[in-house]
Amino acid sequence: MKAALICLFILCSVFHNAQRYSSAEIDSLLEWKHYELRISGRHKEAINLNKQLLMESKKMKYTKGEVWAYINLGNLYCTLGENEKSIYCLQLAESIEIDDDFLKSLIYTEYGRNYNILRLIDKSNENYDQSIRLAKRIKDNNKRRRLLGYSYASKADNFEGTKMQDSLFFYLKKAYENGKGPITAARISGCFSFRNSIDSAEFYLKEANKLFNSGVTPSLYNKSILLLNQGILLSAKKDYRRALESYEKSLTIMEKLKKQDGRKSLYKLISDTHKLLNNREKSNEYLEKYSSLKDSLDIVERKLIEVSVDKFINKKEKENNENKNKLYIIITSILLLFVFSFFLGCWKFKKNNLQKETLLQQKEDIINQKEEETVELKQRMDTVFGEIASLAKQNDPLFLYRFQEVYPDFCNKLLEINPKLVNSELHLCAMTRLNFSSKDIAKYTFVQYKTVEMRKYRLRKKLGISADENFYMFMKNL
Repeated sequence: MKAALICLFILCSVFHNAQRYSSAEIDSLLEWKHYELRISGRHKEAINLNKQLLMESKKMKYTKGEVWAYINLGNLYCTLGENEKSIYCLQLAESIEIDDDFLKSLIYTEYGRNYNILRLIDKSNENYDQSIRLAKRIKDNNKRRRLLGYSYASKADNFEGTKMQDSLFFYLKKAYENGKGPITAARISGCFSFRNSIDSAEFYLKEANKLFNSGVTPSLYNKSILLLNQGILLSAKKDYRRALESYEKSLTIMEKLKKQDGRKSLYKLISDTHKLLNNREKSNEYLEKYSSLKDSLDIVERKLIEVSVDKFINKKEKENNENKNKLYIIITSILLLFVFSFFLGCWKFKKNNLQKETLLQQKEDIINQKEEETVELKQRMDTVFGEIASLAKQNDPLFLYRFQEVYPDFCNKLLEINPKLVNSELHLCAMTRLNFSSKDIAKYTFVQYKTVEMRKYRLRKKLGISADENFYMFMKNL
């Protein structure tokens, strides 16, 4: 009896270890446990958890779990500044077919965060816009609002520290409307402080503190952002000493979390505050720290951009070579077919030389066949053109790739003129080549008409197109 119980215990243990989680448990861990570990700064634990859940999902053939785990790993690696690893994980997630707008939207948001770090802002905005479009289709109200809040708040980062403060404020407000979080409220407070709207700034800072204190798992990073924006508010109220105290507390947390960008911003704020307090020595000390860290981050950023651009160029070269090989095969096949048809025609001509009427009939048949082939070829080209135009109207990411398949030399010639052209500029040139007006381009790419005209103006400079030359004819004749 005792031996039987021991065997039963062993069998139960084996069964338990063979499948530790159900799909619902995996979803819960991927969503909430990952979130808890991430906001508490326990990134290594979060990475190990997601790798474990990835393996479990693969064993179970649970596709959703695999995709979600890859996205979470992409999120964590991006947070840690390991952008190559992050983008690789996102590509793996994207390669798995899944009908889930929530996860698809998350993929684009994480791509947007990576491109923000690489300072490819246009590409970052494109991915955030796609993420927001997908998020709006989510039926679950809580998930939709939470994801929209995350996407809008992330997109706001693209306007931080720029002259486009209205855009920063707009996207922070959109984020706050969809998901009230302490960081978003604190950042809105900071925007009002810079505008000297003290009452509004105080209101949102109080809201930020309430949200922080009501959180299940208080985040050190959230606390540092609250302190930073509290300092900005105190500085706007000219209470520089208390502002300095808030900045220094925030800096302590940023240093503990190894947040380089946060440290850089705080060094500058602390330097400026010491200057206002007439403490030149301290002001210069923190200004020197700011300059040193900025130079260091700029070097890292340039390296990341170089790696990203090199990979993009290599990928395009590979695609171009593949397209050329396909074209050579098609041309060779056509030539062989033509040669075969020619000799066959000669043989028939010699054989039926005495039968002129039959020969004339055969020629007429051949002409009709060629006409039908021409009509069919034209119909195919019309279909291909319609497909590409449809992709452009949907602002589909596949548009440029499909365009290059059909017009392989167009982008090559543009890159020969200026190798520094980016993807978004090639996209604009392609739409112009397809006879889309500036108004249509603005409509289908979700930007302002003036933005399109400004981009064309910049392209004129980059491509050496004179003011007298028609931009459309230049692209048409390329």
